[in-house]
Amino acid sequence: MHQMSWSHHLTARLAALATMTWFALIAVSQTADEPVRHWQGFVETSFHNTMDLSFEFGIKYFPIKFVGVGVGIGIGGDIGEMGTITFDAGDMKVIADDGNGAAWFSTGLQLQSPALWRDSDGNSQLSLKADAGIRLPVPANNKLGYQVIPNATGTWEGDWQYERNHGGKSCFLYFKPAVALDINRCQIWLGYLWSNMDPYSGVRNVTIMGHPMTFPHKKTMHGLTFGLGIRF
Repeated sequence: MHQMSWSHHLTARLAALATMTWFALIAVSQTADEPVRHWQGFVETSFHNTMDLSFEFGIKYFPIKFVGVGVGIGIGGDIGEMGTITFDAGDMKVIADDGNGAAWFSTGLQLQSPALWRDSDGNSQLSLKADAGIRLPVPANNKLGYQVIPNATGTWEGDWQYERNHGGKSCFLYFKPAVALDINRCQIWLGYLWSNMDPYSGVRNVTIMGHPMTFPHKKTMHGLTFGLGIRF
């Protein structure tokens, strides 16, 4: 039993060493054969469980071919007409935005594997990539718009008023692994998004006329990402 366990450990270590050696040889050969383009501009869209759709635009810098850093600006929320939250306040009725919307600044570490597949001409290749870092909501405490109208039948129009949030969280984590296809200088990728970002954090603690607002609670954001980048 001890001998079998020892042999299994040895086999696992040899396999790990062989895998790392293979990746290292590919990386060295590719780095030697190709010029390194240090910059990449990108646009990425995500479909996920906490917001209908989001977009992120930014730039990445790779001091070495397979490791870099990136910064981006993102927006997300409902697409189309915003919903509303309605509640009674005595003889008045309050109509408030649903608060589903967010903007953020992101920065993170960029990792990309050597080519897992490459065409015969060397113009296209398939690889794995990962983007991990932080998202900073802009602003951390937002304003929620609302109208106050008489609680009676008829057509009423009230002036929009705004109440600012307090206690909003200022930093969230994210992780985005993906499969990437490079075609010359262009890169497209399809991947998965995980984040602990709360899109309602900026308005979650708003109180209107003594009425605490109630928003959906979701501990994690996850979904599908699709991106396009150009190296230069």
